[in-house]
Amino acid sequence: MLVLTRKIGESIAIETGIHLTVVGVEGKNVRLGIDAPESVGILRSELLGASPLSRRCEGNHLGRRRSPRATLLPFGAC
Repeated sequence: MLVLTRKIGESIAIETGIHLTVVGVEGKNVRLGIDAPESVGILRSELLGASPLSRRCEGNHLGRRRSPRATLLPFGAC
């Protein structure tokens, strides 16, 4: 595992066109911004073992807006 130290506003490049940027730190929580091509699926690791239905509906009941880029691929929105 590679461990890096980044400050707010700093980023790392994973692959051509994929960048992670630290956008905020609040206590033990770190907020990351992910800039990636729309063809790249982005999924939180705790959802990898979840059923397809729960992955499709994840986030719909949280009362939060999701950016179009945050769509959980390949299942899409409910």
